[in-house]
Formats: sequence, C-alpha cells, structure tokens
Amino acid sequence: MKRNLLNSLFIIALLAIGLGACNTKKEEAPKEPKVLTVYYSLWGNTTLLANMIHNTVGGDIFLIETATPYPTDNAHAAAQKQIDEGVLPELKGKVEDLASYDIIFIGTPNWFGSTSLPVKAFLKENDLTGKTVIPFATFGGSVDNALAGIVEACPNSTVLEGFSVSGDDAKNPEKNVEAQVKTWIETLYLTLKNNVQ
Repeated sequence: MKRNLLNSLFIIALLAIGLGACNTKKEEAPKEPKVLTVYYSLWGNTTLLANMIHNTVGGDIFLIETATPYPTDNAHAAAQKQIDEGVLPELKGKVEDLASYDIIFIGTPNWFGSTSLPVKAFLKENDLTGKTVIPFATFGGSVDNALAGIVEACPNSTVLEGFSVSGDDAKNPEKNVEAQVKTWIETLYLTLKNNVQ
C-alpha cells in the first residue's frame, strides 16, 4: 500500500509541475520523488498526524525543535510574547540536504488562529522554491488560518490541498484518522490527474 501511495505522490509531483502531460521528449524514466514530512508539535497531536502521514507515504521525517523549548505549563503566554514582540523562535537543528526533496509535507498545530511560530521560523529559514508542498494541521476549536499561513509562506512552491484534524480526533482510535489520511493522499492524486486530462 505504501509503495502505491508513494507512486501516486510521484505522479502528483509530475502533474503539479506540468511534466506529466507536456514532456514529449524521450528521456530517461524520472527517479522516484524524495519525500519529507516536517512538523512541529508541542502537545503531541501533530506528532501523531505526522507519523500517520509518514507511515502512509514513506520518505523521511523531521521534527522542528526550538532552541529554547516552550514551557508546557505556560506555552501560550510565551508564544503570545513573541507574537507581540514580532519575533520568531530560534530553531535547533536543520534538515540535511533539504534541496534534494521533491515533496514536503509541512505540519503545524493551530496557534492563535494561525501557523505555529516554529513552523513560521522554519519556512522563513528555508527556501522551498520549486518544491511540492502539502500542508497539514491539528487544532483545538477550528483550523482557522493554520494551513493558509503555510500556503502564504510558500509563494514559489506548488502547494496542494492540505489536511486538518482536531487533536482530540487524532488521539482517538475510533475516529480512524489514518484512513482519512490515506483517502486524502489518494484524492490529491485523483484531483490532479483529472485536472490534467
């Protein structure tokens, strides 16, 4: 199943950049896309969703970490202070050879109706020009602009339809979010395929 979905992602990447229907030259078969799932998670909900995506599509996975962790007992106040001051957190670690990835899933929790500050910092520090970017998010009340913030930060990327789920649902096995994730990936492929034909 993972191989089939990875192949679908490969076709997604080709269709997204217009190679699927327009390339008439005889060339070597293109290589499989290199896939990365990158995310930030404070309470573990986005980690659950990121792992579901990673288990479905394979590739590599990277957790965005801040140099100074947010205090779990008062994270909202610390984040609000940074927002008020107009600063982003310093990040710890970098994705090795980010340029080699073709498809990047980017995940965030909803913070104050927007993309989390660590993900904003990651997007500011890393140039994703030419990449196929697929956003995902977890939330408490609603997703608000958590996905839109990723889209806005990637003006030179091909951004595909995102996926969001409440943190409570992500933790609840009865909600079967992993099946929803697989359907989402398959829908991305089918939508792009139909748009090109």
